[in-house]
Amino acid sequence: MCRLPRDTAADAARPPPARSVLADLPSNTVYNALTQGVMRMQATGLSNAEMRSVSEFLTGEPVVELALKLPPTCVRRIRRCVTLR
Repeated sequence: MCRLPRDTAADAARPPPARSVLADLPSNTVYNALTQGVMRMQATGLSNAEMRSVSEFLTGEPVVELALKLPPTCVRRIRRCVTLR
């Protein structure tokens, strides 16, 4: 997957990371690279489930859903900002 054409000449000149390097990364790091990072162009056409599977296959660990818990005061401020826009 990482051997597909890159976005820029600098990216094309840099070799893809070795499989052992990818295996040492957290699965969420690989998943984020596929969904919104440097690998998003290569992941075009993959479903969310497929990107999760690729991430889990490369790292050997599950992608973890992180829940953001905000204090009530922050939630009220966010809602106010969203409503005003």
